[in-house]
Amino acid sequence: MMFARKFSSAVRLATMLALSTSSLLLVAGCNIVHAGSYILEGPGKIVAEYELRQVKTVVFVDDQKNVLPRTTLRVIIGDDVSAILLTEKLVPSTISPRDAISMSRSREQDGTKLSLEKLGKELGAEQVIWVRPYAFDLDGYDDQQGARPTAMVHVKVIDVTNRVRVYPPGDSFPEGRDLTISLLRDVNRDELATTIGRRKIEEALAAEIADDVAKLFYEHERLDLGEKVNDHN
Repeated sequence: MMFARKFSSAVRLATMLALSTSSLLLVAGCNIVHAGSYILEGPGKIVAEYELRQVKTVVFVDDQKNVLPRTTLRVIIGDDVSAILLTEKLVPSTISPRDAISMSRSREQDGTKLSLEKLGKELGAEQVIWVRPYAFDLDGYDDQQGARPTAMVHVKVIDVTNRVRVYPPGDSFPEGRDLTISLLRDVNRDELATTIGRRKIEEALAAEIADDVAKLFYEHERLDLGEKVNDHN
């Protein structure tokens, strides 16, 4: 029975990712690849979708519709993306995502909505990485044994100096690069039954969002289906 449940979870995950991958488009001659699609493609590396400019950068996690259950999760995502950018030496310096959230909130309270270009300029950044969550579901798919927490976000990169969106290029993706992110394991529903348990899962999913967003900007290793599905089973 345990083997059957594991096999069933693996099949569901592979099917879900295959359906997501089938809807992707070509952008500027490069295949924009779903963040989870590496599972279906075997070993190797995924190239960066966009090379960030070597300038001071701010990661702004924009959650006006309160998709995330806690403001702290915005900070976790922003801080983690910023840390990876610095670790991978993709940018020379970053501005605190907390400052971006605080400034945006302050201006909204004053009745003023800052454009991303103006937000970046006032913060002293030359580049803004904008992340907007539009789904954050801890239950994932319906399963009596477990859940696969999943989130969806849009991502853009803004060149503050030239006041233009540079990623994704063109007008085909007005909302930005679409990412679907899932935890690398199913979680037992008992983990979601307590406040402490839910908070831990929320933070784990936020960290996974940050990891997948950052991977858009540097070459990284693929994982295969068995590695991703069985790693925590």
